[in-house]
Amino acid sequence: MRRDNVQVSGGAVTVDFKLSEMPTQLNAVAVTGIAEEEKINKAPAAISVLNQEKINETVAATPMDQLRDVPGIDIAAGGVVQSNVVARGFNNIFSGSLLTLTDNRFNFVPSLRVNVSYMSTTSNEDIDRIEVVLGPAAALYGPNATQGVMHVITKSPFQSKGAMITADVGEQDLRRLSARYANTIGEKFGYKLSAERLTATDFTSVDSVELKAGRQRVFDIERTAVDFRADYRPDKKTEIVANIGNTLIGSAVEPTGLGAAQIKDWSFRSYQLRAKRGRLFAQVFRNESDAGDTFLLRTGA
Repeated sequence: MRRDNVQVSGGAVTVDFKLSEMPTQLNAVAVTGIAEEEKINKAPAAISVLNQEKINETVAATPMDQLRDVPGIDIAAGGVVQSNVVARGFNNIFSGSLLTLTDNRFNFVPSLRVNVSYMSTTSNEDIDRIEVVLGPAAALYGPNATQGVMHVITKSPFQSKGAMITADVGEQDLRRLSARYANTIGEKFGYKLSAERLTATDFTSVDSVELKAGRQRVFDIERTAVDFRADYRPDKKTEIVANIGNTLIGSAVEPTGLGAAQIKDWSFRSYQLRAKRGRLFAQVFRNESDAGDTFLLRTGA
């Protein structure tokens, strides 16, 4: 065997290579189960998080429809947009057992303390993530959270600038048009505006008791929602957020414990002002509900 040694000095070698993107889902960060940010696998509660990718892949008429694949959540449909969402199997009609929050404020109808999914002022396009806590959470949220918590967290205008328009078409003459716009002014002020219009024809049904009362169901569904939010960040540790939203249900039929209710011009409004500096958080909010000309179909009242 012959071996020759060759030495090369003063040379240069160029190697070209190309990197490709590979998305990786890391452990989600949740705030609902412990009232502060913590990785979901370390939280002392059974928490499910629906991230933005999952939300965008799901066809849903209302934010609550996003929960159909969440373990431990039971959804009973009552129509095209109507649904009762409960946790841990305690299902019942016109339910308010699952505490629903949107950006840390209560999202149930204040006059009845019931969850009506299509009365939320939030559109699907404005949702950043949904956190669901199964089991009692009274230590953090009071006696209303005995069956669990659903927390809808919307997008910040600082991280979601731009315009978006979405149009959906489906069965039962469903038509949904949604628009969202977010922008910033300088580095300290941001704002966003979202609006949604939904119409559909509900599944037809006849109740003999309602006919005897002389009441006729209107199967048209009409929903209009508008939501505005302004953010102010005077420094890196401080955030002040003001939010106002309004939803008007022009027409719908909602199942209740006293029979079906014909919703007519029912409006739901929410106002919120919250501030955060470091680990300190404070907020004040107000929810208003006006049933308009809504009445029970069996009694007419």
